[in-house]
Amino acid sequence: MKFTHLACALAIAGTSAAICQAGWLGQTVTAEWFVPDNVTVLETHNLLVAPGTELPFGSLPDGPTVAIDVSDALVRFDFSAHAIWSPTLFNGWVFSHVPGAAPNIIGVTLGPMSPGVTGLTNAALSFTSNSISANFSGVDVAAAGDFYTIKVQFGETPEPSSLVLAAVGGSALCIVARRRALRRRKAR
Repeated sequence: MKFTHLACALAIAGTSAAICQAGWLGQTVTAEWFVPDNVTVLETHNLLVAPGTELPFGSLPDGPTVAIDVSDALVRFDFSAHAIWSPTLFNGWVFSHVPGAAPNIIGVTLGPMSPGVTGLTNAALSFTSNSISANFSGVDVAAAGDFYTIKVQFGETPEPSSLVLAAVGGSALCIVARRRALRRRKAR
């Protein structure tokens, strides 16, 4: 009888798996600058997302006046001077999760930006389940201190420990059902 109670408790705990919000904090993200199209890579950087700016001013050989900070659910572009992104088929960045991980991206939108930024709309953004793409072709940034941000929305994912607990609970239920079936057969 005690085993049945334990199995039920594990099953209840397993089926109420904790849900956590996914994000990039602590993950490795590949940042690629594409120009003049979405096939030609100008620069590639593997970034460990942590507090602080991953690509500070001067770290981009082809864009020394821009700094890029990737946080848990936001990408921020800061400028130290007037900048115009060359108008081409594609001139922008793609941020993607390292293979093997499942960040579960469900949306991307523009976040806060300074009034000196012109030509940037949500139409410049797209996403897949593991990447975001931002085409800044023709965007004008008026002066030093201007910035814009991209908000990344992640779907909920079960915590790994909850998945293990759910598996244990399911196994316990199977064992209880099997024992009951054996008892019924013996009782006949």
